[in-house]
Amino acid sequence: MIQNLFSGYVTCLGECLVTWKCKKQATVALSTCEAEVGALLDLTKELKWLQGFLAELNEFGCLKYPLCVKTDSQSAISVIGNSNAHGRTKHFRRSYTFVKDEVERGNLKLVFVPSSENQADVLTKNVHGVQMTDCMKTLNVKHVDVK
Repeated sequence: MIQNLFSGYVTCLGECLVTWKCKKQATVALSTCEAEVGALLDLTKELKWLQGFLAELNEFGCLKYPLCVKTDSQSAISVIGNSNAHGRTKHFRRSYTFVKDEVERGNLKLVFVPSSENQADVLTKNVHGVQMTDCMKTLNVKHVDVK
């Protein structure tokens, strides 16, 4: 099944939402796992940029390593954590190798969270009502009245 999906991520420093992104994936994924690895790749690149930005500000103490990356994809965690590449992953090996290297260096730690607790779902799925309110609370998004 060929899938053209949206990827989304949020980055937080402590309890503060710092950056977020939602975009249609640039390449067509041949599996959900491949799409999720693509999203993790985008997030890893963003985290590398944030590390550099904080380094330029001499704010090294802001980050605690390994950085916790929460994902609702057990298959992506498995592919990245598996030292033996599987034949079904050979066409997107470059993507997961970059993420895997960061995990092996101790810079990232992939943590499974159920979809119901995935903060980035508000960017990629239809979320409304109570779900939307819960997402906004977990992201510490506040309503600001600008009157």
